[in-house]
Amino acid sequence: PSLLVAAAILMLRKGKVFGGERRCGKNGKVFWMYRLNVGRDLPALPAYEKLLTDLGLTELPQLWNVLRGDMDLVGPRPEAPERVKHYSDWQRQRLKIKPGITGLAQIHGLRDQHSAEQKTHYDLQYILRWSPFLDFSLMLQTGWILVERLWTRKPARTETWLEDSLWEDEADTPLEEIAYVDHT
Repeated sequence: PSLLVAAAILMLRKGKVFGGERRCGKNGKVFWMYRLNVGRDLPALPAYEKLLTDLGLTELPQLWNVLRGDMDLVGPRPEAPERVKHYSDWQRQRLKIKPGITGLAQIHGLRDQHSAEQKTHYDLQYILRWSPFLDFSLMLQTGWILVERLWTRKPARTETWLEDSLWEDEADTPLEEIAYVDHT
């Protein structure tokens, strides 16, 4: 699936499909973490890139990092070296294990924009309570979150021919009301 998505991006953007970012792994070892090259920081993403980002499909190339031994499926998310050099001693404890594609902090909604201190609380909890069952549980929860994101996703505003007034009223309407409108 990752290769199909990558091919689609290449065909649509005619550019570089994969991007790499320097991250710190176990014991602070720096490695290149891969992801699909979508404009995550752009204010207005094309609909297909927004879908890829919302569903976390841009992270699929990190399976290569898992195969290379730089990452595990579950663990603390790897941080940029610039951020790690400002860690306190207790935050450095999260570097005792391999980073993961998903983890306890991620299923609680913490992302790059959250402080390292917030994420460290969850990451250290994960490290102290690690078990194969916990990893399995976190992978299931991650899958559930992705399905929930897909299910509750609002339609992308890519059709420029639609008037803005058609969308203004729907923005505040709960999804349940939209789904159960009587069409008779």
